Amino acid sequence: MTAALAHHWHFPASLVMALTAAVDPLATRPFSRMGAALRLASVITDCRELGVPVQDGLQLMQSALLEHLQLDLGWLEAHLPDHRLATAGVEALVH
Repeated sequence: MTAALAHHWHFPASLVMALTAAVDPLATRPFSRMGAALRLASVITDCRELGVPVQDGLQLMQSALLEHLQLDLGWLEAHLPDHRLATAGVEALVH
């Protein structure tokens, strides 16, 4: 749905493709690193909203994608912005 809206709103084709790939980045050919990043960002957001440790949630939900990308989860979690900072202003956009 997000990709369809992005296409309808004339977003760049690369972003539409990434949004499409984010559903299942490993099944998309060619592989979309942006789609993979969007998928991981979605899981990270869900983890933080639910109070689940990010490393645990990513391992549980996206272990194959993590392996494909060879991500260092310790480094990733250490460099993620504070959740409140990352989501600041979202309420204003939604309402």
